[in-house]
Amino acid sequence: KLVEQTIEARFIEEKPERLIGDKAYDSDALDEELKEVGIEMIAPHRGNRKSSPTQDGRALRR
Repeated sequence: KLVEQTIEARFIEEKPERLIGDKAYDSDALDEELKEVGIEMIAPHRGNRKSSPTQDGRALRR
């Protein structure tokens, strides 16, 4: 997957605390995968999201 490849190819030693993406990154499965390794996924929700929102948007505005 592209996200995992991007994290592994980083140019700093530490993993990022947060990963910011566009609406294409709005995935509960991806959120869970990243949470397991200690990374918070910040992405706006897609308009056709079926499950309840996982973010309220505050992290996107900071």
